[in-house]
Amino acid sequence: MSNRIKLIYDKLYKDNPTIFGEGSLVFLKSVLEKNIMKQGRALDIGAGEGRTSAYLASVGFVVDAVDLSDEAFKSVESDKNIFLHHISITDFEIKYTYSLVNIALVIHHIPKESMFSVIKNLQQNTEKEGIHLYRLFTTNSTFYKQSEGRGYYDDFKNLNELYDGWEIVFDEAFIGKASTQDVQNEVRQVAFRKK
Repeated sequence: MSNRIKLIYDKLYKDNPTIFGEGSLVFLKSVLEKNIMKQGRALDIGAGEGRTSAYLASVGFVVDAVDLSDEAFKSVESDKNIFLHHISITDFEIKYTYSLVNIALVIHHIPKESMFSVIKNLQQNTEKEGIHLYRLFTTNSTFYKQSEGRGYYDDFKNLNELYDGWEIVFDEAFIGKASTQDVQNEVRQVAFRKK
C-alpha cells in the first residue's frame, strides 16, 4: 500500500481515534456468539484503534494486530496478548497458524493481484474450522465508483469463489454512511469457516 494511504490514516486516527465506530466489533461479536470455536491465535487486519483486537484478547485469543497507520492501536499498546504490527498486510510475514482472521474495511486498498495472493496465504495459514471474517465495500458503493477500478470491491461472486470449499456462516449486506465522506456505501459482512 502506498505511503499516501498511510498518511491519510495517520491523520484520521490522530484527529479522531474512534472515527470508524463499533461496526466491526458488533459484527465480530455476532459471528462468535453464533459459532463455537476454540480460542487460539487471531489475526486482525486493519485493526485501527484496536477495539476488535482488545475484544479478541479479552475472550482468550492471542492477537496479531496489523495496521499500516502509526497512529493505530493507541488503546491497546499495553495489552500483553496483542502483538502490534505497523505494516501493510501485503508486507506482513505470517509466522503462525490462525483460528480466526478478521479483515475490516481495508481490502479495497489492496491491488486485486496482491489481494488474491494474500487471501490464499491466509487460507493456507488457517486451522481447520478456523473462521475468516470480512467487512468490505461492494461494487454497489460510492467508493467503488470513485476508485477508478483500483483495489478490490466485492461483487458477491469472486470472494465466494476464492472460498470454494469453505462454509459461509454469516452473510449480509447493508447500506451505510461512510465515516470519512458524506456518501453512502454498501458493505458486505461475510464469514467463512474452513472445512
